Amino acid sequence: MASLLRWHRIQQRLGGPGSHTVPVTTTPAERERMGQIIQRYRLAALTWCSQAVTAVTPRAEWSRTTGPARTPAEELRTHLDTAITALGHGERLSDLLAVHHDNHLLDSWQWVARAAALGEHDFASGVNRDSLTPEQARTVLKDAADLTQGLVILDSRYKNVPAWQHLNQPVRLGRAAEAVSLTADQNGYDTTVDTRGWRPPAGLINGPALPGLAGAVQAQHNTLVHLSALPNALNLRRILHSQARVTQEAAKHAATATPDLFQEFSHRAVLYRNMVTASRDLRGLIGAGGHAVVESQNAATRLQRVHPMLGAGRKPLEDLHRLFKRTDARIAATVERGIHEKLYLASASHDQLAEDPIRGIHPARREWKPVTSPVQTPLLRLVRERLRPIAVPQSEPDTSDAGRMDFASALAHHPQPGRGRAP
Repeated sequence: MASLLRWHRIQQRLGGPGSHTVPVTTTPAERERMGQIIQRYRLAALTWCSQAVTAVTPRAEWSRTTGPARTPAEELRTHLDTAITALGHGERLSDLLAVHHDNHLLDSWQWVARAAALGEHDFASGVNRDSLTPEQARTVLKDAADLTQGLVILDSRYKNVPAWQHLNQPVRLGRAAEAVSLTADQNGYDTTVDTRGWRPPAGLINGPALPGLAGAVQAQHNTLVHLSALPNALNLRRILHSQARVTQEAAKHAATATPDLFQEFSHRAVLYRNMVTASRDLRGLIGAGGHAVVESQNAATRLQRVHPMLGAGRKPLEDLHRLFKRTDARIAATVERGIHEKLYLASASHDQLAEDPIRGIHPARREWKPVTSPVQTPLLRLVRERLRPIAVPQSEPDTSDAGRMDFASALAHHPQPGRGRAP
């Protein structure tokens, strides 16, 4: 978007007239078609702005008030919706996003539209008012407002493109966006929101086992992927047992290759053995987990086959360490989910004896109850106190500030049209 703001002489960039030294390479009909494509990409960006403002603003702000009673965010959303409605639906965006453009201007607009289309998935994946801090929500608002200001500037610059349709009330729209951006600057914002949102799901590493420790990394990765499906209680216990074996074998390799990871691997092995013991009173038939069990056992077997003195190097053990952390988080979430949805049950003893004797002895009668009842399991305490990863403050992506600063610089050098005139 910053590049689009720095480009002038739009007619020439579309192959039209404008300089006696640059020949005309396109017809008016071709430039009109390119203008239609650009307008469809612009509509995608405007739609993202409207969705972003709606996603991070409390519902209480969306009222039927008019005039000064509106908040800056509500004012911006109203003008965005008005502009989007006036532009219409346009042609099918998915068809245009897959087209290859030889023209650099169209290619840049296409990247804007692709980012907008991909960004729509974020609002259902952690970028919304229920999941963000106020500072993070203001970052999303500011991004939407700054993008809107850029689109208003470009709307004026593209006026000579054949059949160009201008935004509805661009001055009012630009001023509303500027008010939201200034409010975010004054109250502060947090760009760690860039670490949130939708991510493509990890895929399996298929094929034959890789040689050496790489094969164990492959199996541990596949274990993590398969854990996206809830395992039943028996398979959960099998996974815990095999993870104890995997970590114990990894500790043997770390003793020579990465001594700094040896202690951490050893502690994890002990923790998982304790979790195996604590899971003995857990039952539950609902769920799957067979594939995760197989891959977890594969990881342990492949580690056993590699002699620790062969010097496999630090890299595969560091990869295992990262996968262990993610597996711990996934197993913690799995246990919490199974307990919350009453899919994992814990045994409770009764004063009465069982009717059916075992080798002539009547044991105490047992009953299986949800862990959400007063009946508890020691596994839950281990998961919550020792397995769950310690929350680490999220750091901002290296490129987040640089990208925003570049865009802010481009906006500052191109003031909005109509500045100083009455709306």
